[in-house]
Amino acid sequence: MESWFYNLINPILRLVVTVLMKWEVTGIEHIPMQGPLIVVANHISFLDGVFLAMAIPRQVHLFMKVEGLNIPILGGFLGLWGAFPVRRGVVDRLALRKALDVLDEDKVLGVFPEGTRGGGDTSHLLLRAKPGVTVIALRSSAPLLPVGIIGTGNPFSRGSDWLRLRRPRVQIRIGEPFQLLDYEGQFDRQVLFSATSDIMYHIADLLPPDYHGYYADRDQPLPEDVKGRGKIRHLIKDSLSMTA
Repeated sequence: MESWFYNLINPILRLVVTVLMKWEVTGIEHIPMQGPLIVVANHISFLDGVFLAMAIPRQVHLFMKVEGLNIPILGGFLGLWGAFPVRRGVVDRLALRKALDVLDEDKVLGVFPEGTRGGGDTSHLLLRAKPGVTVIALRSSAPLLPVGIIGTGNPFSRGSDWLRLRRPRVQIRIGEPFQLLDYEGQFDRQVLFSATSDIMYHIADLLPPDYHGYYADRDQPLPEDVKGRGKIRHLIKDSLSMTA
């Protein structure tokens, strides 16, 4: 069930964004309307979470860095809106438990697998993703819904359409839901990297080629830090860095 605050605020956000921007959503027919769901999207700017909330006709519970939720007033607003914190650089077991609880309750979890945003003129390029969302997907068996976001670059940056008195154009492209292979709990660093890359390639397929960044080459060699055999406890320990 969606919260009263979410239902109250989203129409207001929709009105404001529609006045300030031209935006469209395609692929809405792919969204499962019942059951657990992990929405995974690329991350360009602070506006991405807003557009996910407007594009998905179910309440999206978003991961956000704990610093954002600690901001007076704004943090309380975001908490009521359905966001919950994750600490960066540490093993945040509470965040993992919260994510699994959301899915256990047949709700929608929203994750930006890159874990952070790029900067400057390259903010639209896909970065190498953190494997935290993969751990959650494998532990919950919930389907993943890929979303490609185009055009949400910093509206206050030099050369933005707003500064030219134009309404920026934003596209939200929703792909078909999919599930990761069942590894039966037996996977190493290479398999976890490959599974995470699979998620990101589903997102990349929804984006223009000049957005693909790290995922432009599907045949790229394995990075040095994932070669060899890592134990599962280390994979989980290193994976929980999912922030908005």
